[in-house]
Amino acid sequence: MARIPRTNLDVFPLTLGGNTFGWTADKEESFRILDAFVAGGGSMIDTADVYSVWAKGNEGGESESIIGEWMAERGTRGEVVVATKVGAKPDRKGLARENVMAALDESLERLRTDYIDLYYFHFDDEDTSIEDQVATSQALLESGKVRNIGLSNYSPKRMRRFFEVARDTGATLPVAVQPHYNLVHRKDYEQYIRPIVEEFDVAVFPYYGLASGFLTGKYREESDVKGDRKDGVKQYVNSDGLAVIWAMIGMANKYGGGWSTGPGMSTVALAWLRAKGATAPIASARELRQLSALMAVDTVRLTTAEVEDLDAASAAFAVFDEEPEDEPDAEPDAGETTADGTTADEKAGGTAGEKKASEKKDDAAESGGKAAGAETADAKGGADKAGAEKSGGKQGAEAESPEAAAEPDADEKDADDDPADAPEQDKQETQETADAKEPAEKTQADAEPEKKPAEKPASGAAASGETISLAASAPGAPGAPGAPSAPSAAAEPSAPSAPS
Repeated sequence: MARIPRTNLDVFPLTLGGNTFGWTADKEESFRILDAFVAGGGSMIDTADVYSVWAKGNEGGESESIIGEWMAERGTRGEVVVATKVGAKPDRKGLARENVMAALDESLERLRTDYIDLYYFHFDDEDTSIEDQVATSQALLESGKVRNIGLSNYSPKRMRRFFEVARDTGATLPVAVQPHYNLVHRKDYEQYIRPIVEEFDVAVFPYYGLASGFLTGKYREESDVKGDRKDGVKQYVNSDGLAVIWAMIGMANKYGGGWSTGPGMSTVALAWLRAKGATAPIASARELRQLSALMAVDTVRLTTAEVEDLDAASAAFAVFDEEPEDEPDAEPDAGETTADGTTADEKAGGTAGEKKASEKKDDAAESGGKAAGAETADAKGGADKAGAEKSGGKQGAEAESPEAAAEPDADEKDADDDPADAPEQDKQETQETADAKEPAEKTQADAEPEKKPAEKPASGAAASGETISLAASAPGAPGAPGAPSAPSAAAEPSAPSAPS
């Protein structure tokens, strides 16, 4: 279990993203997933008032309503830690105090509870001063309806300002943040957000842990990148990105995966986040069969050598700026990463949904974006911030389950992307469009020259060149002499684009 600082909350090391509930998972399937999650020791559920507005016919609040019905029918309110978000729902956008208070009461009604364990400001509202936001957060805590405050999709500069104002005025500090963070999106968190996390002792719940499904190993050459996943994944299909996949393959086999895709790869990606200090990565599932691979994170502990190998393989995505600007563009809250690698934000917003659920286009598209999104651009393209938990995402279950074909991010449009990362509708506005404020994940190594991965005897070296095919050259890869055939993944239907 992992402790959230300055609280009495101990949580399972995987946060279940709710961006798929009422979207790619109907009420019955959502109940099965929730039942299994709790039966397996899971405790924290992440959702947002904007989930899943990016789905056709939805208005937002569907995920909260399903979770509320489930808690009421099962009598599980005391067994779970409920996290939800405010600020991106179309009719409740922004962080003006009156709006936030009204949105809170509406969320409580849908969740059928009288308190929220962790209440996130889903997206920063630059029309509301940080001083006023802090005052509102304190009023929420003093009302007794909110136990703890968290921040999602804030620029580093504004995030630091929030903590400093809270500290200097004697207000209660936020206890959690939701950053866009994974093996191929390291710099923004490690350079700008982690220093704040360490200074103020804050829990970290990353979204887009599976990088829109890229880290599941299903994308090995440009021809593998299709549909809505294209913008969120294509940027990684090069020597730098494939060097990371090479480094993961041997570990995936060790930790229960198939040849080079599936649960083993997803588990390794999430386990790396835990090794880097993440409290409980957010991931969502749209089907029960995807859940076990995600929850395996509780039992997998990468060795020091394995973490170092992954750090080295992904070093191109962690190059610090020599003279950083005041702040990088805010990432959309992909919210959650689904088991198939997509995020609701992406689906909702076209790429990252959850964090982008707000109007701003945040980078969240982990899964392509990001909603919990599930988190998470998926649904709409990322409704989290722009449409949603900042899917992806976000924060859905990013890891793909071994038996299940890669699932699209709840917020991503690609069926084999991870729903857990689904962006949240407001991310891009669609943003995560459907999650979406900003469905697509920003390319992490934007201005970085492409580097050839170093050869590693253990995992093989990626050939140099812009596009590399692992399938044909990997030692022991399908088609190689004496190599086993790679299991074929069931084709997943593409998820619908989330409305902005």
